[in-house]
Amino acid sequence: MLPPTLPPFRRYGVSARAARLRARLGERDLAVLGSLAQLRLLTGSQIQRLHIADGSATTRARRTRAVLQRLTDLSVVVRLARRIGGIRAGSEGTVYGLTGLGQAVLGIDGVHGGRRRTVWTTKPAFQDHVLAIGNLCVRLTELSRENAVELLAFDAEPACWRRFPGSGGQPITLKPDAYVCLGIGEFEHRE
Repeated sequence: MLPPTLPPFRRYGVSARAARLRARLGERDLAVLGSLAQLRLLTGSQIQRLHIADGSATTRARRTRAVLQRLTDLSVVVRLARRIGGIRAGSEGTVYGLTGLGQAVLGIDGVHGGRRRTVWTTKPAFQDHVLAIGNLCVRLTELSRENAVELLAFDAEPACWRRFPGSGGQPITLKPDAYVCLGIGEFEHRE
């Protein structure tokens, strides 16, 4: 007796499916996925401000909706149930996160080689915190485009966490919300 036929992504493994999806995605799609990997959650408006800066407001909104719809249909991005700005915010207020398949497309390994982190509905206070850090990154990127500052580095949690030895030699982890390095004139400012 032959084993039952499995869908292609089960038969060949997630990595084969992720490789096929990566080949189908464009540079902008991968940039959006990279931003979601770095910042965890972003609203449609934040994604638009980061990745779709050319054209009229209507054109930018239409392109953003198309990109996010395609990524959602491919199951690499998930829409969270909570909207920022209420129902009138439309798709710009929708919160997006990266799925496990989206992480596989980017080649992100799970913790200690295990399962990849998936996005789930979180408490509003945590979402607000993560979106505020995302908004800081978006605003600094916009200032960099305007040549007001040079954004040299931006790391969100947990990439910005630093370990160092404590007074007794025990390891201590400093957990800031973000690490920012700006070039202003001849100087670098690190926060």
